[in-house]
Amino acid sequence: AVAATAADDDAHASAVAFLSREVRALLAEQFGELDDAFDAIVGVLRRRRAAECFHKHGTFLEHLVGVWKVLVAWRQPRTVARTGLVHSAYSNNYVNLALFDAASGADGRAASSPHTART
Repeated sequence: AVAATAADDDAHASAVAFLSREVRALLAEQFGELDDAFDAIVGVLRRRRAAECFHKHGTFLEHLVGVWKVLVAWRQPRTVARTGLVHSAYSNNYVNLALFDAASGADGRAASSPHTART
């Protein structure tokens, strides 16, 4: 084993300082620091069984959270990131993973609402 040196510590500190606040929070999986409604929105998606639906290389929930992470890392507005978190939840031409009723739209709008964390 090679012992860490002060130079290693300095290099690590320099690399971390270069990262944006958003990327540091994403790497630490501190998603609530980036959006106080994140846990509430994901809770709605879990109740709608997004974590039980296979999609691409994982679950639909993992895909939705992955899209949200990219949007946050790109510093998109909160409303855009929240929209990414619920995108395709009504289904689309390529996948039939409707978590919400497209006729009413209320469930999806409520899930991504800025007030979700308070309700």
